[in-house]
Amino acid sequence: MDDRFERRSIWRAFLDRVFGYDFFISYCWADGQRYATALAKSLEERGYELFLDRKDYDPGDDWVRIGSWSLARTSQLILVGTAGALDSPPVLREVQRFSATKRRIIPIAFGDSLSIESLKSSGLAPFLPEEALRVLEPATSITAGPTEDAITRIVGSFTHMRQDRKRAAIFAFVALALAVLAAVSFWFERSANYQRFVASANLMSARSRLEFEHGRNRMPIAAMLAREALYRLEESDQPHTEAFEVLQRTTKLMPGRPTARPELPSEADQMILQTRTETLQLMLADGELCSVSLANHTVHCLSTGRQLMQIADIRGTTFFGVSDQDGRLCFLYAADGQAPQPVHCEEPSMFQFRSDPSRETSDWLVTGNGRILMAFDGDRICNWTLQNGAYPMDRRCQVMAGISQLLPYGDDRVLVVANNRACVYTADERETITETASHTCAAVLERVVGVLPDLYLASANNDRVQIHDLTRNATFDVAVDHVWQVILNRDFHVAAIRQMPQASTRNQVFLVDLSTQLERTRLGHDGRINQIMIVPGTPYLLTRSGSSFPSDHTVSAWDLRSGEEVRRFVVEGPATTFAIAKDKSELAVSVARGEGAQSPASLVFWPLDWELLQPVPLAQKIVRSHIYVDRAPDVALIGEFLRTCVTEIGGSLQQRCVNHADTPSDIAFVFPDKLTAVMGDGEQAHLCVGHLGASLSGNLECKRGSPSGVEAISRNGQWFVIRQEGRLCVSAVSGAPPNSTRCLDAANVLKARLISDDGQLLLTDQDSNGTIVYDVGSSKPILTVPPVKGDWDLSEFSDDSRLLAISIGNGAATSAQLFVYDLTSGTERGQLSLPERVLSLTFGIQSILVLGVEQSKAAYLWNWGTGVIEGRIPLDFPAQAIAVDKSGTLFTLAGPRTRAYGELRRWFTTDEAILAASCRQLPDSIPKEHLASLGTDNVPIFNCKAR
Repeated sequence: MDDRFERRSIWRAFLDRVFGYDFFISYCWADGQRYATALAKSLEERGYELFLDRKDYDPGDDWVRIGSWSLARTSQLILVGTAGALDSPPVLREVQRFSATKRRIIPIAFGDSLSIESLKSSGLAPFLPEEALRVLEPATSITAGPTEDAITRIVGSFTHMRQDRKRAAIFAFVALALAVLAAVSFWFERSANYQRFVASANLMSARSRLEFEHGRNRMPIAAMLAREALYRLEESDQPHTEAFEVLQRTTKLMPGRPTARPELPSEADQMILQTRTETLQLMLADGELCSVSLANHTVHCLSTGRQLMQIADIRGTTFFGVSDQDGRLCFLYAADGQAPQPVHCEEPSMFQFRSDPSRETSDWLVTGNGRILMAFDGDRICNWTLQNGAYPMDRRCQVMAGISQLLPYGDDRVLVVANNRACVYTADERETITETASHTCAAVLERVVGVLPDLYLASANNDRVQIHDLTRNATFDVAVDHVWQVILNRDFHVAAIRQMPQASTRNQVFLVDLSTQLERTRLGHDGRINQIMIVPGTPYLLTRSGSSFPSDHTVSAWDLRSGEEVRRFVVEGPATTFAIAKDKSELAVSVARGEGAQSPASLVFWPLDWELLQPVPLAQKIVRSHIYVDRAPDVALIGEFLRTCVTEIGGSLQQRCVNHADTPSDIAFVFPDKLTAVMGDGEQAHLCVGHLGASLSGNLECKRGSPSGVEAISRNGQWFVIRQEGRLCVSAVSGAPPNSTRCLDAANVLKARLISDDGQLLLTDQDSNGTIVYDVGSSKPILTVPPVKGDWDLSEFSDDSRLLAISIGNGAATSAQLFVYDLTSGTERGQLSLPERVLSLTFGIQSILVLGVEQSKAAYLWNWGTGVIEGRIPLDFPAQAIAVDKSGTLFTLAGPRTRAYGELRRWFTTDEAILAASCRQLPDSIPKEHLASLGTDNVPIFNCKAR
């Protein structure tokens, strides 16, 4: 007998007891054991599960309890009907208990062992009636084992689901249930991870705004947080307006990545551009002088062993001068790729050349032409001729009581301040200054703080600054306390007034209009402002905060006309001084040594790019304007009261203009050199033409016989609408593609409001029945817009003439309703309400309508397909005109509605474009530590290199 049928594994026994059996074999151990064991083996080989006491009981088991438990879980009972079974109490008990389940009992008879006669004295008789079918076996089978016929009949009698299949089904069901539970668990986990992902992105977005608004030097971190948040929210299809706006604002302020970052022995106290050699000469805090090549940014230094006080370029030569704390003045030779070389020194025994860097004053200077050295010492003022640019010769001195200041005044003149009087003198190579005194003198306050030769002079005391208009011999006062420096600019009629840094407080820069004598705005940093300078030939003022506490480690560029910050350069330590290259292509900022060995003193170079900051010169405030980006070059049409000009975007500031005696009711640009306008109203509205030639200005011409009663012109200036015999007719402007006049069939149609650029669609004004869009070719209405209460402000067709956008404002111009209609289906596609007036609108790409609004001075990116505002672009001024090109770049003409000022700019309207722009300005991904500090996922997802 095979031992494996004698005992079962613990696992098999466990499964059998849990799930039950196909057959329970009841037999008498004395004479039926051999047959029962052989039968069990045969049935198990056929895949059936059986209970056999010999293999299913363990020593010490309660066989009565276990047998009863197994009987209740068995499909059929097989009774091995040997003679011993008829009188066996265990067999009788098993049969009795199984009969109570009403399941089938299969008796196996050996000869007549289960005949009626044999059962008369057996307790099994009630359970084995005569009609019960028996499996007959010969008596020899008791020892020989079951016959094949007996096994076949037993298997054929089994009508229940077999245990192996039942177990497989149960296991399959359990597996399915577990799979469903696992899927649900996975879904919940993924949903939780998604919510955590979105929550972390929203946290980054909010933190980016906080960093940007409350820390000027945190702008790069704010931008990287916004970029990471924008990318994550874009992937999740969640609103990301906040992150988009922060990244839009920071990418506009940030310059490109630094072009070089050479290390310095120590920070620079002062820095000049040596104009002849085009090198930077640095005066360091530790007494070293360093020459920096602008070609390859290499640094070469000379140690002087002295405390240096003042450095000055000697224009037209390869030399510069430096004074020290003892009053010594030395001249050095500058050469590209070499350290400064000492040439000659003036010892302080005969004359002391003093400077006070803490007050930004010096008692010596070299004239603008590089020929004369001048200085004063007490009541003595002297001048020297500079031989070969480095050797002072022929000292000429005279007494002048009460000298307090000596300032440069052009190429060969100086301004001497003595006894609260400032006079201009010519610095002559042969005579003392008093012998060449001019008659330009002015009474001043305690100290002169700013000079614009022959035009303006600024002086100050502790509570005010006085500006002298030298051309008109007039003065005006500005109430600003502790004035330290004033920069006067003629081109933009502005005075930039820097306050003196006070102990542990922030000072400001006041911009004052020299024409109106009124304050324009105030500029400020998070720390003290230590240096200001106007970039030559531009309207931009540079300010630095960094050489004293408190400092925000930034240099900023501001627009002198608007006071808007247009660039912000952030360094990793205190910014001690800066200079710009001669061609204005680079800004160099000296950065002091930071905390720890990882932050040595350095000189950081940034590219200076003003391309996106194009000012628009205006004579009067803007009345009507358009931007055209459908043909190169992109141009802006700017209509003022008495002239209309066209400016090339990104090109020269020179405008081509036409003058007009009155303000046109509508005007359009016809590429490449013509303007079409409507002058007058009603029947007196004439079609007029102006030509933009090589001359700077022409006149708008309304020739005799030109069409009258013009109601509208297309935006491209090629079509106009007139009324003939009560019907609206569309005609081509002369020079446009030839086309006969087409008129609508219906008479008494409302006034025309808009004609599409292809001349095919005509929009009328609104009445109580609404407004109608006509197909001019078929003369049939294709869309009726329901009437909306309010004033009709704006309307525009899309470039493909498939869509129409309409803006309706309330009477107080404090809110607006926007509608977008599909002209192919005649259905409304989107609707939006805004709590402010819409000044301009245009169709963008990807179902975007760009809205220029007035009160918040911004442009909104409204997705009319989803109804969601996807972005907000801060403009600082209301957008007078906007346009989007095919790449998704937004062009804006923004300016105040109350004065003559405007500026053209480019913006990004897609996530892809703004993310790409950030990669040109920021590191490839945000550092992990900045994410970890937020308690969020510290693994950055966005990476520029992966895009």
